[in-house]
Order: sequence, then structure tokens, then C-alpha cells
Amino acid sequence: KQWYQRRVAITAGRGDENASGHNIVLLHNTGRCGSTLLANMVHRTEEFHVISEPYSLTALSVRISKQTDKTPLDCEENHELLRATLLFLCKDPDKKYLIKVTGIFTGSLLHLTNKALPGIRDIFLHRSLLATVSSWHKILGPLRFTGIAEYGKTFLPLKYRRIWQKVKPSTSYQEFMFIILCQMHPYFIECENGRNLRAFSYEYLRTNQEDFCVNLLSELGLEKKYVSLALSALDVDSQENSPLKKFNVDKNRTINVPGEALDWIVRIGQEEFGMEIGRKDGFVKNMPNS
Repeated sequence: KQWYQRRVAITAGRGDENASGHNIVLLHNTGRCGSTLLANMVHRTEEFHVISEPYSLTALSVRISKQTDKTPLDCEENHELLRATLLFLCKDPDKKYLIKVTGIFTGSLLHLTNKALPGIRDIFLHRSLLATVSSWHKILGPLRFTGIAEYGKTFLPLKYRRIWQKVKPSTSYQEFMFIILCQMHPYFIECENGRNLRAFSYEYLRTNQEDFCVNLLSELGLEKKYVSLALSALDVDSQENSPLKKFNVDKNRTINVPGEALDWIVRIGQEEFGMEIGRKDGFVKNMPNS
């Protein structure tokens, strides 16, 4: 907490009290959905300074998500801590920044970003549940996958931990897909509350690359002339420098998510989150502004 309080003091002393965050875009995602590729595409335009999963934001989201009913998430102290951390990362008001955040951050703090900085923009990248979970399982391996699925619930905000206790996921696949829904649901809520957010799917990127780029760059305020630069990111392995590379992924390994797990998350998604999930591939069909 003292570290974040120092950030508050530094940003206050730097004269950032009037900063709106208009030069900051947050890229929310569930992981294994093309977010690193998208960040590289934006980086190729040389119009944005790209920051990937800064520890300070992830640690702040973990700290805040552990709060109880006695300390609500939506309070002035949390607004100030988030504001100070973002402005500390994005020091130059004349530069444009894109920050790729973690799913943990999205699940805990998406609803606070515009309260911390009213001018900030948020975009969300998602992928079908089946493909996302299969990719996580493939890159982590069965032991790590099971461990993260079980441990991940500890990072969920209180309201999602309560739903977890209610629905009682019984397998690693159910647990992992539940956690992903908890990272997507805040986007739904914010759209319902009238925030002008925009979502893009990995499937859209793969089937309509140029159209995807045009729409993405338009959302970022960039002209079509940057499309070819952005598309050049597709020519390289976006995961080349990823820490997950050390797990020596077998890209040819087939992961079969049990049909029972998919049927379970389809039901839970509708009953607890109001999400319409396809039974064939686990794609969320009613994603707002996507």
C-alpha cells in the first residue's frame, strides 16, 4: 500500500491533477486470445507507446479484489490509487499509450477506469471459450492448468467468489471457463450501464484481417494509412519473447475439452451472467459492441 501511496504523492507533485487520461487506451483480454499480437500491431504503427501487463496494475487489482464488503471496490481511495498508477506508467501527456492489461485487472477494475481517469478508453479482445481454454491447457500442460484453475478463484472479486460457491465448478475445465467469464462479465455490465466500450474477437481477426485492422485503428484514432504497418505484425511470431515459451509447448497436441464442461458453462453463463454461449465452440454470441 505504501508503494501506491508514494505514486499518488509523485503524480500529485508532478501537476497531474488535471490529467484526464485521453492519451491512454487499455487493452482488456482473457489471455490466449491474440492480445499480444494486437499489441504488436499497434506498436508497428509507431504512434503508440505499448506497455504489456505491467506488474503494478496486476498487483493493484489483486490487492483491491481481496477487499470485503466492509471496503467496497468503488471508493475514492481505489480511484486515486488506480489513477496514480496509470499516470505513473504514462508519464508523458504528449504521447499516446496502449496498455495491455491482464484478465485479473479486467475482472477487478474495469468498472473503475473511467472514474479514475474520465478520458481513458477501454477496448476488449475475446475468443471462443473452447479455443481459449484449449490454448491455455496446451501451453501450461495438465499440471499447471489444474493448479491455475484451482488457484485462480482467489483473485476473483467477492461477488464472483460468491457465485463460484453457489455453482460449485467440479473440474479444472469448468473452473477455468468460469474464471474467463468473470473476466468478460465486467465488460457486459459497463456496456449495460452506458459506457462506450468496444470489443473485437480473435475469430474476426483471423477471418477478416484487413477489415479488423481498419476498425481497430479507427477506434484508436489512426488513419487507414497505418493498416499495412499493423498487418506486418502477422509476419512474425508474437509469442517469441513470451515467458510462456519456456514451457516448450507442443503445438500439435490436441486438447479435447469435455462436452459436459461446455454444457455446464453454457448453462452457468446464461443463468448467472446473462451470456449466450454457443454449444458448439463456446463463443459468446451476445457480446455488446463487438
